[in-house]
Amino acid sequence: MTRVEQAIGAGFGAVALWLSTRAELLADVPFRSLAGLLACAFVLSMISMRLVRHSYASMAKLHVGIALQMVGVTAVIYATGLGPILAVAFFIVVVANVRVRGSRAAVPATLWALLALLVGQLAIELQWAPAVVDEELLRGVMALNAFGLAFSGLVLGGAFSEKETSEGQLWHRSLHDPLTGLANRTLL
Repeated sequence: MTRVEQAIGAGFGAVALWLSTRAELLADVPFRSLAGLLACAFVLSMISMRLVRHSYASMAKLHVGIALQMVGVTAVIYATGLGPILAVAFFIVVVANVRVRGSRAAVPATLWALLALLVGQLAIELQWAPAVVDEELLRGVMALNAFGLAFSGLVLGGAFSEKETSEGQLWHRSLHDPLTGLANRTLL
């Protein structure tokens, strides 16, 4: 995601949180607290972008960058009291990471999303995070979202892997003679 896309997303998030707070759809958390968490999530996302600038960054940097994003998203969605009902936010982070960093980000992003989902649910169970919906229902929603996230993250990674392989083959064909395999004039 570019900075502009992230800023637009944070803006829409702030408006959605404000409207939801006004309509009393969220937990009894002041809007300024939710806005502060959203701002922190935005800052963590910016740090992640600086840390993992290229698709060829080390796996350690990739994991740290994704973990920072997941911490921010988890804090915001679980503070609302809706928790796993808003788990689509985790999938958005997975998709954004795969889009920017390639197929090798699919498994780490999916694993961090699943971990964030579990930690958030644990926070609800321990009553560290509010819940505006029946906790038993939230457990079921969390389980369904976990399966959906795992499946879709791995399918997404496979699809991007095939795309990257095809692009690499096309790039090679455009720069090499098909009969001899030698470099053509474009490459020289």
